[in-house]
Amino acid sequence: MISTTILNNLADLTVGATPPPLSVKPGPPLTAWFNQAQNYRKWWRWYTGEELRRVDGNARTDNGEPAYVFPLHVNPFKWIASKHVSALFGDVPDQNDCLVRVSFLNRSGTKDKDCEYAADVINTIWEESNGREIQLEAATVSQFLGGCYFIPRWEPLNPKLTYGMRFQMVLPDFIVPIFSPADHWTLEEAWLMYFITVDEAKSRYGVDVKGVGGKVIYAEHWTKDMYEIQIGGQVPTMKVGDVEMTMRRENPFGFVPVVYIPHPPRVGTYYGMGHVDDVSGLVEELNRRLSDVGDFIDEVSHRMLVMRNVNSKVSEQKITPRYSSINLGSGSAIASGKGEPEIYQLTMEATGSAQHDFIKMILEMIDRSANLSGVAHGMDEGSQRSGVTLATRMWPLAAHAKDERTMWTTGLRELHRMTLKMLAIKNAAGITDVHTKLKPQVGWYSMLPLDREALVNEMVQRFSMNLVSREQAVRMMHDGSDIAEEMTRIAKDLEEDMERQVEIMEAKASVPGAPAPKK
Repeated sequence: MISTTILNNLADLTVGATPPPLSVKPGPPLTAWFNQAQNYRKWWRWYTGEELRRVDGNARTDNGEPAYVFPLHVNPFKWIASKHVSALFGDVPDQNDCLVRVSFLNRSGTKDKDCEYAADVINTIWEESNGREIQLEAATVSQFLGGCYFIPRWEPLNPKLTYGMRFQMVLPDFIVPIFSPADHWTLEEAWLMYFITVDEAKSRYGVDVKGVGGKVIYAEHWTKDMYEIQIGGQVPTMKVGDVEMTMRRENPFGFVPVVYIPHPPRVGTYYGMGHVDDVSGLVEELNRRLSDVGDFIDEVSHRMLVMRNVNSKVSEQKITPRYSSINLGSGSAIASGKGEPEIYQLTMEATGSAQHDFIKMILEMIDRSANLSGVAHGMDEGSQRSGVTLATRMWPLAAHAKDERTMWTTGLRELHRMTLKMLAIKNAAGITDVHTKLKPQVGWYSMLPLDREALVNEMVQRFSMNLVSREQAVRMMHDGSDIAEEMTRIAKDLEEDMERQVEIMEAKASVPGAPAPKK
């Protein structure tokens, strides 16, 4: 059964939500997740900027509105996440494919028809799961929540799915994972919980519940032996064809179909680490110092008026509808020995270089803590003489993105293996045990745009000198197309070109008086 404590912890997502009366034995995994759930709430507040929109107690602005602790709301976390996601997926072509290239190899390390078919099935599932979008969202969430989850879903009655499978991206907030101590990529158990509408509960699951605020808790529990679904505390019974099935059943797959991809580094814990904890203190300091500079500029622009030698009441006199003057009184009214009445602005120095240098230093520290550099923001850091220079200046981000790709490669390979095993167990999509033994491969695009002209010239020269194969040259210049398919098209074009040359030579040879073709 599913934990009341877990549901209570999630209930604050909807005001007044009441969890169903369920129970589960407490233990270290739940304690670990409670701590992680608190972190998730904190990290979300930083990413959305809510943490920077805190109100400063009862303080009010001149307009009577609540005063913010950080009135500028400068939020670097969004640009940090954006840059890291772009580096992770690289210079992806504008196509309808997913953001990574999926392929398979057989046990001998080569491709055959089984490999091509398995890749076609997985790519089709990604496409029908809106792969580009959910991969982009998962990578973005991973930057501040420390990881992301994918679930391969078996939905044979879904008319939109060619093979009855789709990939679902689930926010880490709504998953309670129980990791295997022996293999951190394997889950012993998993709970998935979030809110659905009462209308969806009735139309999709046949459960008629009142809910709170028009919503009820969807709770799904997986172990290696069983799975269970509860809607508002009720286990639904669903009709599949002419058969009614209770949603508390034996797990036909023998494993928990949930994959967690951690954000590096993952050290001493099951969970990955995002950027928030390393950068949040610097972000607060940045907002404070920017506010100080803004306040100082405001004071300099509206300097205080100071009067002296004024004994009478000061009055304002209109000279024109637009201009007025301040009357400080007559000099004759001034006691002997005192100067004439005067008014002047208090002199204040403008912000100096120290303030600006300190803000610049904070920004540089934010970039360092987040593995960024000025070049990653599109800033010119001097002469960009070569691609190597640019890559070197991008190294902090590129090195971290390689670590991210390592995690994603492992996670996606696990996801694709699971999917083929599920299809084979269900005897679906023509997938057999042969396909489940294939080795999944994940291909990535170049992190930086390539200098195409220089690359083409290099490949042409190397090929003409027999220093590179045709296939390797095509691989180096790929634009997202399948290499084997591209080589087949090139071979076909060469064959057709040879046939045209032969036809031209035969046509010339058939002309009376034409010289015979050289042998």
